Amino acid sequence: MGNSDMVRRAAVGLLLVGLTSGAAAAEDSKVFIIGNYPVEARAADAVAAKEQAIADGQQAAFRSLLRRIVPVTAYARLKGVKTTPAAPMIEGFSVRSERNSSTEYIASYDFSFQPAAIQRLLETQGIPYVDKQAPRIVVVPIYRAERQPANVIAEATDTWSYAWRSLDLGNALTPVTLGQAKKTLSPDTINAALAGDGGAQRAIAGEYQTSLVVLAVLEPSADGKKATVTLGGQDAVGPLSLMRGYRLDGDLAYTSELAAVVALGVLEGRWKAANSHLSTASAPASAPGGFAPPQQGTAYGEGPSSYGARGSAPSGG
Repeated sequence: MGNSDMVRRAAVGLLLVGLTSGAAAAEDSKVFIIGNYPVEARAADAVAAKEQAIADGQQAAFRSLLRRIVPVTAYARLKGVKTTPAAPMIEGFSVRSERNSSTEYIASYDFSFQPAAIQRLLETQGIPYVDKQAPRIVVVPIYRAERQPANVIAEATDTWSYAWRSLDLGNALTPVTLGQAKKTLSPDTINAALAGDGGAQRAIAGEYQTSLVVLAVLEPSADGKKATVTLGGQDAVGPLSLMRGYRLDGDLAYTSELAAVVALGVLEGRWKAANSHLSTASAPASAPGGFAPPQQGTAYGEGPSSYGARGSAPSGG
């Protein structure tokens, strides 16, 4: 082989390595985008209302980003960081939808933050963070209820699925592809998978052609006052079978939105707990089993951060 061939092959190899590294960096930078975030403000005129909404929105999105990448065990250390002005760290923003009146502005925005600026801020304060995305998983929202008409179940299924679609799934620390519940999945298989049965989980993995499948099953109580959401399957950390209860009281849309936000927070929390060693700062010890101590009323062990779903979580924190 001549020297010129060797040089060409080396150049091609370096190009491929560069392209691969660039693609990986682009994927990880998605973590620093808070998408579909709601903003709203009122002011003396429409222009002032829009300016105020964007300013408030980017600050709230910044707090949301901190909760996304910082382990829950370090949330208390964010008190002095979350008030840092977000504007200098904004890389850009774009509007998804908007409407306004003469004094009010309501919209949904995508806010993109500068990774280096966020990393430098956290590292300066010695706050641990995880900004590497997990492998993509499939989440299958399922609604089921005894003694409800088929049309009611169909409408409730759409409500539960919509709550998931409203989340910032592509930019999440644990990116999600939503799957539809397949008719080939029998109730017995679903029940077994939720209980942690490996054979049932493998059967479901075969249906969706990936081992990383999580069933998210919402079930109302017989009196309609409560709902239970069960997560079962396998995410990027490993097998999981977790349950949490919610008040329902006839408002399925709100409960679905809250439950979806919390569930995504659980998946992100598991990834952060399992990968805290990737941070440049040392994280405080987590609870046994890799889970952070549960927040009050949260059986999952990881509280929600704000992902931009309507009415899902406070912008403060």
